[in-house]
Amino acid sequence: MEQIQIDSLTPDFLGVGIAPNGKKVSYPYTLPGDILSVEFSKKKSRPGRYRFINFLNQMERSTVKCEHFSECGGCAGQHILYEDQCNLKFSPIKKLFSETLNLDFDSQISN
Repeated sequence: MEQIQIDSLTPDFLGVGIAPNGKKVSYPYTLPGDILSVEFSKKKSRPGRYRFINFLNQMERSTVKCEHFSECGGCAGQHILYEDQCNLKFSPIKKLFSETLNLDFDSQISN
């Protein structure tokens, strides 16, 4: 078994890490800091994949309130604390405004 550490999340809340072969891989319902046990598998004509086996280490999660969580995909970020969800969604926007318009949102909010 090999390991992958989740380093970041996509805007769709997929956890992103670097596979042992050096390529980026993503997994649903993971958080930055999670360490996954994975297994490399390859089918005949398809490229190989790292199949999730289990969590070796899990970061703190929010209590999931939807009984359909992980089935329909409508609440894919429900395992992420709400404050972290907001930061994940707004940080790319804040960065873009900061770089393009030289706006510092953090100092604007505190005033």
